[in-house]
Amino acid sequence: MPVCPSVKPSQLGLFVDESMFREQLGRVIERAHARDTRVWPHVENHTTTDATLDASAQHARGHGNAGVCVQASLKRTGEDLERLAKLPGNARLIKGA
Repeated sequence: MPVCPSVKPSQLGLFVDESMFREQLGRVIERAHARDTRVWPHVENHTTTDATLDASAQHARGHGNAGVCVQASLKRTGEDLERLAKLPGNARLIKGA
């Protein structure tokens, strides 16, 4: 069974610089793509949702092996899932904190 890593945007530099986060996420996704596996970035909280979804959408269009984990408890999650349904890749609901 392949390993499917999940990553936290804050660990990839989101709070330092959004473009750095996108670049780092792209590197992780490219390496996962080479190994025929999927990467799952997590929406950590409401302050990181837009940046995480935007980066995940960008990389899903390019590779198709980028999923995204969205918190089921956020008020906006229904709308976010509708947006994600139009993209390649997968979305996974998580409980969150």
